[in-house]
Amino acid sequence: MLLDAARAGEDITAKQVLGRYEAQRRNQNLLMMQVMDSFYRLFSNDHLPLKLLRNIGLGAAGKLGPARNKVMRFAMGLEGPMPELARR
Repeated sequence: MLLDAARAGEDITAKQVLGRYEAQRRNQNLLMMQVMDSFYRLFSNDHLPLKLLRNIGLGAAGKLGPARNKVMRFAMGLEGPMPELARR
């Protein structure tokens, strides 16, 4: 979005250009915020059955290297729909 605007001679700091970029990234950002909020709720809870499930899940996740790496890349913003500039 920003590269296209720059190529078209638009000011990439203009409110309209930045608004288009924000709209493009909004869903990915909201999804990541929801995931982080879920992790916070999961790890801040001391309810015994939940703690057991959490520990089992973490143990299993540690053994699933490719899946773990995919989740980590997504969390860093390196997976999913990405702007061209972020892929460079």
